[in-house]
Amino acid sequence: MQPRIQLRHRRCPPGRRRLHRPVTTPGPVASLAGKFPIKGLAVYNATKYAVVGLTSATRLEMRPHGIAVSAVLPSAVDTQLSSGLTMAPLPKVPPTAIAAAVLKALTHRTAEIPVPGYVGALTTLSAFTPEPVLNTVRRLLRDDRALRPDHEARAAYTRRLADDATEHGTRRTVPVGDE
Repeated sequence: MQPRIQLRHRRCPPGRRRLHRPVTTPGPVASLAGKFPIKGLAVYNATKYAVVGLTSATRLEMRPHGIAVSAVLPSAVDTQLSSGLTMAPLPKVPPTAIAAAVLKALTHRTAEIPVPGYVGALTTLSAFTPEPVLNTVRRLLRDDRALRPDHEARAAYTRRLADDATEHGTRRTVPVGDE
């Protein structure tokens, strides 16, 4: 579960335009899907692109006040949500790696912190790769793997969603690829 972020707008006291010392605040835990689209996850990608954009704009707005806002961009996190999904060549990262990135955000003024770090270079490289080449690489790497989950490995997660929906009297929605 991702933490909720609440942004508050406060006016600086008269005569005070900037904090005495720089402050870094970790922004939301977004996703590399906010920088690199994944086939079959258009709505998920759109929400993550929005979070990355919001964080970037907030960083610009807060800079004059000495505040840096950082976004943490993990690849798939190794939780029940990603069970049965093969995201190769992107690795699944443990939640502890995300926690370490949030701590890094507190000590560095980096705008974006990809987890693992080397994946950030891949997203940057993809921005400069001609689309036909990128499409060929995606096809060779079978970039549609997220659409073909291992249903047996996802059974516990899908069952938990159904149980939660029944318990709360809500309509059950099935995650992408589990239909």
